[in-house]
Amino acid sequence: MRGATPLSHAGHLAAFAPLPARALPDAAGAAGFAAGTAILTTEGEVLAEHLIPGDTAILANGATAQIRRITRQRGGTRLVRIQRGALGRGLPTRPLILAPDQPLLLGHVLVRAADLIDNATILPDHASADIELFAIELATQAILLADGAPAESAESGRETPLCQSGPTLAALRARLAARNRGFGLIATETLALSARAAYRALTPLLNASREASFAIPAGATELFVTTPTFTPADFDPASADRRKLGLALAAVSLDGRSMRAHALAISGLHTPTPADPQTWTTGRLRLNLPPGTRKVSLHIAARPKTWQFNPKAAA
Repeated sequence: MRGATPLSHAGHLAAFAPLPARALPDAAGAAGFAAGTAILTTEGEVLAEHLIPGDTAILANGATAQIRRITRQRGGTRLVRIQRGALGRGLPTRPLILAPDQPLLLGHVLVRAADLIDNATILPDHASADIELFAIELATQAILLADGAPAESAESGRETPLCQSGPTLAALRARLAARNRGFGLIATETLALSARAAYRALTPLLNASREASFAIPAGATELFVTTPTFTPADFDPASADRRKLGLALAAVSLDGRSMRAHALAISGLHTPTPADPQTWTTGRLRLNLPPGTRKVSLHIAARPKTWQFNPKAAA
């Protein structure tokens, strides 16, 4: 077989540890498969980088189609990694790395890889920035098998529209979320934070995970607080909210005097919306401190979410 499957694609979800949540940058991407992706052909599985025009692909419906053109390009920083088995029925058969705009066929629905990201089993793959992408064009639009997963060939007269929003996409994401729970992935909250003022690192005093207090050094005029972030849509399949959220603050206290966070913030706060009136940080909060401030307390309404693997929860 041309281009044996590389060992770097080996692995199983049972040993999977989620990466810290990071949102996919908003930018137009291209469709295509990363080098190392195995495409099913009449000669067996062939790595994308070893395909040539004239090769014959075996399609998801069992038919065959000749490859007309292969376009190569550098992946950039916006690739998506789909862990083994994340799409169900053991698919993909190994970790699949592809462009964010690469459509996959789930049931009878075409959906972009980027629209499936949950930062658990389908997540941005920033480490693969230098990998080449291969867009495979057939004579007509059809569904290839990439690492066993049904994926659209490079667009050439697409007949099936993409599903990019609405209840159908929400239902697909809900099924993937249920599959994550079967893998033993559970959503938890975290309160890992760091702070500095007057060029000094500060150690927070935590009170029941709902209050973090800092002793402010003399002469400090600003306080910087950094926390992990999460994306609501990664944890709620029905949500379209892809903001990066840190802490939700109920209030901020200066030397025991409660104040609204927006009254003190220089930067690092999202604007509340009718759909979500809470005051969320962006993960990098910068507060203005009046002269002589000795103590700052953050009153926390909600904490960042993260995925954790719990072997006991696996089906």
